[in-house]
Amino acid sequence: MLCLRGMKKTALILTTLLLGACGGGISGLEAERRVSTLTEYEAAGLCESVNDYISTAMDSESWVKYACTQGALNTHISDGCDDLSSCRSACEDMSYECQGSRDNYGKTFRDFSDCGEVDDYDIEDCRATVAEVEACAGELREASLGWSEEVSCNVDREWRPSRRLSAGCASMLDDYDCNALFFGD
Repeated sequence: MLCLRGMKKTALILTTLLLGACGGGISGLEAERRVSTLTEYEAAGLCESVNDYISTAMDSESWVKYACTQGALNTHISDGCDDLSSCRSACEDMSYECQGSRDNYGKTFRDFSDCGEVDDYDIEDCRATVAEVEACAGELREASLGWSEEVSCNVDREWRPSRRLSAGCASMLDDYDCNALFFGD
């Protein structure tokens, strides 16, 4: 009986190691594979997996509130204005209207991206590996929770979200050849 229990543990460990080597992560693709070597189908699938994973950070109502407030904030506060009080009021009105829009009902992070349009051109010079993209997705998922609590129309022009992403992840999100995996094309 003791021998069988040991064999079961060994089989479980070997299975876990084999799955990790063959892929697994959030996309099922090989972790060490360079994104630039993915087919269009694989890249679109990675984008979908990343978006699905990030979407699980919050419920739909929270995502819509965050996206609408962030969009209004970018429009009215970050772009600069002379009268901060009137800009805040316009930001709140725009955010409220966006949140109440029937078009936004039930949306999550995934719905603000278009992974179906990701193609070879979007990723051809992305130097990241699948594992790095998936790790960044994890960081972005966790960071979005904090940002959703911070974003508000009641800020000044100098407001920036707290730094919650590693330099590598922030760089990947800024890189034209990699960011399509997070935001679609």
